[in-house]
Amino acid sequence: MLITILAFLFVLSLLILVHEVGHFVAARRVGIHVVEFGIGWPPRLVSRRVGDTLYSLNLLPLGGFVRMFGEFGGAEPGSFMSKRPVERAVVILAGVVMNVLIAPVLFAIAFMLGVPEYTDRIFVQEVVPESPAATVGLLAGDHILTINDVAVTALAHVREQIGNAQAGTPLRLSVEREGRQRTFDVIPEYNPQIERLAIGIVLLPEHTIKRYWPWEAAWRGIVRTGEMFAIIGIGIASLIQGAEEGDVLGPIGIASLTGQVARSGISQLLTFTGFLSINLAIINLLPFPGLDGARFVFTVVEMVRGRPIDPKREAAINFAGIVILLALMVLITYRDIVRLVG
Repeated sequence: MLITILAFLFVLSLLILVHEVGHFVAARRVGIHVVEFGIGWPPRLVSRRVGDTLYSLNLLPLGGFVRMFGEFGGAEPGSFMSKRPVERAVVILAGVVMNVLIAPVLFAIAFMLGVPEYTDRIFVQEVVPESPAATVGLLAGDHILTINDVAVTALAHVREQIGNAQAGTPLRLSVEREGRQRTFDVIPEYNPQIERLAIGIVLLPEHTIKRYWPWEAAWRGIVRTGEMFAIIGIGIASLIQGAEEGDVLGPIGIASLTGQVARSGISQLLTFTGFLSINLAIINLLPFPGLDGARFVFTVVEMVRGRPIDPKREAAINFAGIVILLALMVLITYRDIVRLVG
């Protein structure tokens, strides 16, 4: 539990800090007065004023904010609305840009620390007590060679063979144990938790840890960022179009997953953090009220119209979007809790 909490706080704090620093630096560069730089959402825990900006640490660790002077009205010197639309657009997108830029850095560090490279050897990591596998004598550490005389070189092969089995029909597993080959006949049983046939084993592909030189790691970090963008973009598009079912995680679900990744090592945690950072960037670009993407759209509309949208109307739309997002967050969090408890 402690590892999960610490890892989640590390990941969340880093992503929020990077995103909000982007808004903060861009605002200061174009001459906008930043009233408050906050980590988390109020109520406020501690705060300190440095110059004309209040820096605060808040109770709810679900985000962060940069509060700028005149953000939704007024054109006084130093205010957000006093700046040209293009300058405001730069400030709005700066957080997303920072989340994109930090991802290849995190990936590169992970590559330098060492990442797993998998072979074609599949091992039994764990045997579930009183399962079909345990009944016939399979043991942790067994190297699976074949299933029904079909060579096993990937986890997908095992899932495919077991998934295609007939209920009540035994599977013939050939394994290597301590240099000797052994054969077991295992009858799969229906597992209601995963809603398919299973024999009660947890598998682990054999892997080695490979470390890369900094210049190799830097290039691989950039390539990995592009790959992640494509994967996440396709996934989000499929969810929006309803082409496939997705399992959206809230803070508790992400915290639980972060804890699992953290137990695999710092390299995997950094890779996961880079993945989340790209997720945050893409989601923030969606033109939904309350997100950076919607604010950017409002600014583009102003450029086209030649005059700004009524600040009060824009503020009301964004507020409504934030309320909807918070309601969705509560619903998803409830689902996370039910999933974990269940």
